[in-house]
Amino acid sequence: MPLNYSKWDMLELSDDSDIEEHPNVDKKSMIRWKQRDIHEKREARKLKITQLHSEIELNKVLRPRIQSVTKGVEENGVAHYRAVQRRLKEQPSPDKPNTGAPNQPTYDMMLGQLLGDVWKEAAYLVDGAKVQGAAVMWEGKKVDDKTPELDWASEATVPESKASRMAEELRKRLDWHIAELDRRDKEVQKEIEQEEAEQKKRITSEDIREGWSSSSVSKAKEGPLDKPKPKQKEKEETIEPAAIAPQDDADLGPLTPSARAFAQIPVGDFEKSYAFIQKDSSVLTEATHDSLLAEAFEAERKGDKALAKRAVHQALLINYCRQLGKDGVGLFFQK
Repeated sequence: MPLNYSKWDMLELSDDSDIEEHPNVDKKSMIRWKQRDIHEKREARKLKITQLHSEIELNKVLRPRIQSVTKGVEENGVAHYRAVQRRLKEQPSPDKPNTGAPNQPTYDMMLGQLLGDVWKEAAYLVDGAKVQGAAVMWEGKKVDDKTPELDWASEATVPESKASRMAEELRKRLDWHIAELDRRDKEVQKEIEQEEAEQKKRITSEDIREGWSSSSVSKAKEGPLDKPKPKQKEKEETIEPAAIAPQDDADLGPLTPSARAFAQIPVGDFEKSYAFIQKDSSVLTEATHDSLLAEAFEAERKGDKALAKRAVHQALLINYCRQLGKDGVGLFFQK
């Protein structure tokens, strides 16, 4: 049976030797740029998937709470809605999503904000506003947090003549929000599947797993023509897994203050460059050379072509001085 090597097409190596090279950039730096680019994209995808999962988990908490309010309004009218709002304001629960964010709102804060918005929308609908798409429109403007509260709706008790209609509009708006949560969950789930499928297209060092932790090999049973032999205890052979420890690729370090200042010298101003090196020779290192090229790469991606050109120019200048030997600085600038 022929072997299938197609899976190796999925390998994503951060030190791939087949990358395109630039005539003014050494191969080592190009490889390291690719390393960083691959790692950044991996982390960005992981973060996005985590955020999408968090959104689904949040909706799982909010949905039943909204449904509970809807059911209470159906059974007890506006009074139940107002009671829930008071409870959220006076006795809020500290429970909140585990995001680690310093100002993460609690579930009760989010539900309270939603109920406040729905109350205002329902009040305007009772007075003649119209629903257009996702918005409630009043006199050509969307009803939102900047829209003033209606006088009768700000009272503790809704006028009896409006109570029944108010309860109906509250229920409709809550049902709409529940439907929106359901719709959003489907969108998020689809995004998660797409991102995870994209993630699985490439085999990385993170996908390396042990094939087994142990294996047992037993002797074959005797056949009918085999001569009888003395019984022996079956031996088990344990195969220890090879330790596979993927090594992290070294990342380029950030520019030092000296290197950053060196990169600000205009292209072709060799006098300033020479004076700078005489005062601070710490920039004449391979690390500074590589960091300047990395800075140029990032600047080019961000559209800062002037900085990219200066950084490449200064990196090449450092490279030439180093290649000319011990007196490379003097020899280079004499020319």
